[in-house]
Amino acid sequence: MDAIILAAGRGTRMRPLSDTAPKPMLPLADRPIAAHVADAAVEAGADRLVFVVGYRPAVVTDHFGDEHRGVPVAYATQETRAGTADAVAAGIDHVDGPFAVLNGDNVYDAATLADLFDNVPAVGYARVDSPEEYGVISTDGSVLTGIVEKPDDPESNLANTAPTPFPRPPVAFSTSPRANGASANSPTCCVA
Repeated sequence: MDAIILAAGRGTRMRPLSDTAPKPMLPLADRPIAAHVADAAVEAGADRLVFVVGYRPAVVTDHFGDEHRGVPVAYATQETRAGTADAVAAGIDHVDGPFAVLNGDNVYDAATLADLFDNVPAVGYARVDSPEEYGVISTDGSVLTGIVEKPDDPESNLANTAPTPFPRPPVAFSTSPRANGASANSPTCCVA
């Protein structure tokens, strides 16, 4: 299982703390938040870590280098930060089999990640009061039908929390316009 760790965001609501580092690299206890994510992913069985970087990428690359706790590390650059699917599109060339998308600014426990890694495909979510502030998932019964980043008119109150493990890389990314206030050229991702 490869782990794509999203670490490109500035964290504008965290300023001035994020003026010198991306939000996932802000300290939590004894190390950056993204290091907690990487540690949990490795403990859960990740074979490779792919960090998607954008804002102040050297902060991430200098910290993690080429290997983290014996697991190879690769980097992908998200040129324009346009949501989760755009970040996955930036990192997808570095995976060749099952992979999980992890938010670099969330904290996960290894046991939960291991369970999700063993039960792909899956998606982590939480019910929230203000879904327009999050990536919102839509479903048809128990089937995930889409994720829209910070929609003006959310279809549900289910916020994507990642982790999201997939059995294989997506076959295509679509950049067609979408409804619900999403950016017209933001990718959507589908695994087929």
